[in-house]
Amino acid sequence: MVPPTLNVKKIDKNSKKRQALQQRQRVNNNNNNNNSNNNNNNNNNNNSSSLKNETDLKKQQKQNEIKQQKVNLPVFSARDALLENIRKHPTVVIISETGTGKTTQIPQFLREDGWTKNGVIAITQPRRVAAISIAKRVAEEIDVELGKEVGYCVRFDDKTSEQTKLKYMTDGMLVREAMIDPMLKRYSVIILDEAHERTLNTDVLFALIKGIQAKRPSLHIVIMSATLDAEMFSRYFNAAPILYIEGRQFPVRIYYCEESQKDYLDAALVTVLQIHLDVNNGNESNSNEDDGNGGDILVFLTGREEIDTLEKLLNERIPRLPSTAKQLLVCPIYSAMPQEQQMKVFERAPKGTRKVIIATNIAETSLTINGIRYVVDTGVVKSRLYNAKIGIDTLTVIPISKASAQQRTGRAGREFPGQCYRLYTEDTFAKLDHSSIPEIKRSNIANVILQLKTIGIDDVLSFDFLERPPLPTVQKSLEQLYCLDALDKQGKLTDLGKRMSQFPLEPMYSKTLIQSQEFGCVEEVIIIISMLSVESIFYAPKDKLAEVEAIKKIFFSPEGDHLTLLNVFREYQKVNGNLQWCYDHFINTKSMVKVVNVFEQLVEYCTNSKIKLTSCQSETEQVRRCFITGFFLNVAVLQPDKKYKTMADNREIHIHPTSFLFDVKPQYILYNELTITSKPFARNVIPIEPTWLPELCPKYYGSKPVATAAAAEPQK
Repeated sequence: MVPPTLNVKKIDKNSKKRQALQQRQRVNNNNNNNNSNNNNNNNNNNNSSSLKNETDLKKQQKQNEIKQQKVNLPVFSARDALLENIRKHPTVVIISETGTGKTTQIPQFLREDGWTKNGVIAITQPRRVAAISIAKRVAEEIDVELGKEVGYCVRFDDKTSEQTKLKYMTDGMLVREAMIDPMLKRYSVIILDEAHERTLNTDVLFALIKGIQAKRPSLHIVIMSATLDAEMFSRYFNAAPILYIEGRQFPVRIYYCEESQKDYLDAALVTVLQIHLDVNNGNESNSNEDDGNGGDILVFLTGREEIDTLEKLLNERIPRLPSTAKQLLVCPIYSAMPQEQQMKVFERAPKGTRKVIIATNIAETSLTINGIRYVVDTGVVKSRLYNAKIGIDTLTVIPISKASAQQRTGRAGREFPGQCYRLYTEDTFAKLDHSSIPEIKRSNIANVILQLKTIGIDDVLSFDFLERPPLPTVQKSLEQLYCLDALDKQGKLTDLGKRMSQFPLEPMYSKTLIQSQEFGCVEEVIIIISMLSVESIFYAPKDKLAEVEAIKKIFFSPEGDHLTLLNVFREYQKVNGNLQWCYDHFINTKSMVKVVNVFEQLVEYCTNSKIKLTSCQSETEQVRRCFITGFFLNVAVLQPDKKYKTMADNREIHIHPTSFLFDVKPQYILYNELTITSKPFARNVIPIEPTWLPELCPKYYGSKPVATAAAAEPQK
């Protein structure tokens, strides 16, 4: 018999000792791991702390740099005198050249002096680009988040909050606020900057705030101008004191052309390249350029098309420059450009690079750009002119004034001696007007009248304008508002007129939008107005023009530009704004982002006005009919010679080459805008039927069908 096998556990006398050792080893390992982790954590904390310290140091350095820059500004030495005068007088007029720091610093002086305890300080600007860029700079100087204590408010873009105490805004936005709050009670100080520009809204504000101050003496007014037209402002504001802030102007050498230039764009191109190459070849004694002290060129043109053209021409020639020449960096700036791109003009050029800034007259006084040593002045500006006889607004290229020429020249002498190349003769300069004609004397004031009547000012003729608008302009604007059904026969605001005034649009657009309810095309009209709010939806690279034209045909509608733009928006919606789709179809994504923003805000306005968002679907004829209700004056008829004549005044015009109907030539067209450059060009064109005119606008076209180019007299 085999005894059963037993599982015997061998007893090891050293096992307990070994277990104890293993336990201690595990503990030590854990301690080592913990120590290692602690060390790593400490290292991470140290790194994090080091990074934080480095960030804090950079931030402190930046603030110290800003502080030093502020102290060095000419306005700084005038701080105490400015504050004393503002405390003592209800209104002061400040005259100062561009670049002294008045726009950024005086609001900060007032903030430091306690003026924001009793209300907001408003600083108006004629241009949205200036309002936005200055607000950003001031927020950076005070070291606060933009939109909190410092903010801006421009049409379709409000970056303010309940905490905002320094509010940079376009003059038009403050006029709109006065329609809601006629006493502007939230403001302790109103600063009207760039008063010399005399925009329509600035002139309206002069009278409004003067009247408010008479009823609310606690309101203080500061008028700031860059030109010496102070006496007029002082007299208007009851002999307000005039304060002068002396700038630092270096000498500027002025060059004239020996003969008039037929093509100022080509002359500007040649001049820029000559300046660049002459300096590089040592023909100009500006040795300081290489030490980073500037040497940039500023070119003045009239608008986006010219700016885009010169930008392309320069970029084409840059690769052909001598290898020894500095690099050229082309920086365009105009109001419709996306903010991110606008900011590039303020950045210092990299070493070994010269900036060429191509700008409209926005760079005359509204913006201060450092590093400018050379100015190229084409001597022209695009201006809106109103023909009161026929009631038509046109954008026309006209000569600048002597005051504007001097402002442009001054841009070259802010930081160091400079040079200005005037692309016109000395004789031409001598014949220029002393100053620009204020907008109030050359513009349609229908929108101003609508705003004033909304505020409760019925007698427009006796309104306390700084300079009165011409009587024919007032009469024609009143007549236009009557034809738009905004005013009744007695000149009183109608219910439709009140509704029109609620929209941040010109009367023709607001009438069209409100009428779109009756035509069942509210959504389409909002989209089209939004698309028309930007200058260009398509971009066209020089080497892909044929491709761009082929792509445009995808969106083409035989019903004209408005419906073609509608197609673009619809397709953009379908792909949810896909960037690759935009790139493939040459769509400007920045412009479309702005369009969507305007669209959303107009939808909100419609909701507040109880306008339902209806759609006409495929019945797009309704859209064309609807636009006649607002733009009945802008109609032209095709002539046997294939040119158009306007029905309002029998003027010969042409469809602009950028229109989708350029080669189509419909018999009757309606256009949104008339631009006069080499020829009078109609922009944004749709075909219409002549029978629609008396049906939809009987006050202007009577009750009979229109069959000729001569318009009926308005029926009163």
